[in-house]
Amino acid sequence: MDDALEERRRRTDGAGSKESKNGARSSGGDTPFDLERSKDDVRCYLLVGRIQSDNNKREKAVSSLLEAKKLQTEIVQRVRGNMDENRSQRHQAAEICYDLAQHYSENGSSNVTGKGGDLSLKTYQEALRHEESHEKSLIALAKYHLRSGDLDKCRQYCMTLTRIDSNNEEATMMLADMMFQKREFQPAIFHFQQLLQQRPDNFKGLYKLLQLLRRAGKVNEALSFITAAEKHSPQTKHRPGFQFCKGMYARYTNEVADAIRSLNQARKSAEWGEEAILNMVEVYLNPDNENIWEGMDGDGAGNANEGNMEAVRICERLLREIKRRPKSLR
Repeated sequence: MDDALEERRRRTDGAGSKESKNGARSSGGDTPFDLERSKDDVRCYLLVGRIQSDNNKREKAVSSLLEAKKLQTEIVQRVRGNMDENRSQRHQAAEICYDLAQHYSENGSSNVTGKGGDLSLKTYQEALRHEESHEKSLIALAKYHLRSGDLDKCRQYCMTLTRIDSNNEEATMMLADMMFQKREFQPAIFHFQQLLQQRPDNFKGLYKLLQLLRRAGKVNEALSFITAAEKHSPQTKHRPGFQFCKGMYARYTNEVADAIRSLNQARKSAEWGEEAILNMVEVYLNPDNENIWEGMDGDGAGNANEGNMEAVRICERLLREIKRRPKSLR
């Protein structure tokens, strides 16, 4: 399959060169530009590039994407007079630029600086020149600037995204995260509340809202969001993220037995398990939680008569469990 597509691509390149000499693909030629064939050629380059990428032929994949980008740019120029077609082809050009930028970023080219600057950054920006509202490129640029510490640029791209799509979850999450980092707690609370109204089962957002409300002395206000998450789907109560958030709310409101029960249900999760275990250990070792042994059963349950020694034994067992977890789950 790979060889057949490579051969098709070579024929495309050869035909393109021949036509260029005959004037078919040159702006000054008399032969009409074959739009449908050019679109087909772009699809061929993209398919070859995808296969090359899947086979870890990264440099060849980038080369194929560059050829697709070059031809797609010509297509965009050729259809300028047709508004609908031009919009469609600009979107395709933005998609190609985004895919190319992803390749640069994944292969470490984001650290390459020079006359052209950072390759991934430059190519994401090129995508936006084709389509200002290209959401994937806007998200990528926001994340890029967040990683580089330029919070103002990150905020700018996130605000653009929320103007395009007020329900954009990633942009709202990043905005709230930035405000959290800058200790702008009230605006951060507002953004997380907005996010959870749109998507009640966003458990990462729910956990951060819990932390913020606790800092603000308003942790009880989180109960309505936990309830909304539980009602969102019949499956929610079985999801580790929900049990983790429910356990943390119980911990913050000093309902330690409920906290242990819920955290225990999250502790086998790849995503939430380690954090759940660490919080269970902290609850067990907290000397102020004198009622921890009342009404508990199952894993993590102890005996009221054994007191602190039992707590220590349970904590040792839980910490050993963390050490045994595969690295991919940590």
